Amino acid sequence: MSSLESLRELLLAEGEPLAGAMRSAPTAAPVIGPLAAAGPRAARDRATYELLLEAIYEGYLLHYDHSRLIETSDPNLPCSRAIASTRSASSASLRSATSRRWESSPR
Repeated sequence: MSSLESLRELLLAEGEPLAGAMRSAPTAAPVIGPLAAAGPRAARDRATYELLLEAIYEGYLLHYDHSRLIETSDPNLPCSRAIASTRSASSASLRSATSRRWESSPR
């Protein structure tokens, strides 16, 4: 079982609301976990390192991209509304900060 499949099983065990939004299988293979676990510092417990890094990356994807484990296209899911509002607020904040930086830079 891959670290991503292990993460999926842990999230399913937590129950609702995540279990109801869980995909039947991950949509991609683990990426960061195996790379991090291959290092010498992870030698004692590679599986835990893989799981930890994949959980962190999945959280990032859930907020800023597309989750490999959780279906977020349903507008009635609380996480979908939060993600949509976070993305639009983040975009507006980034545009504002970028324009301020551009306006104040010496030319």
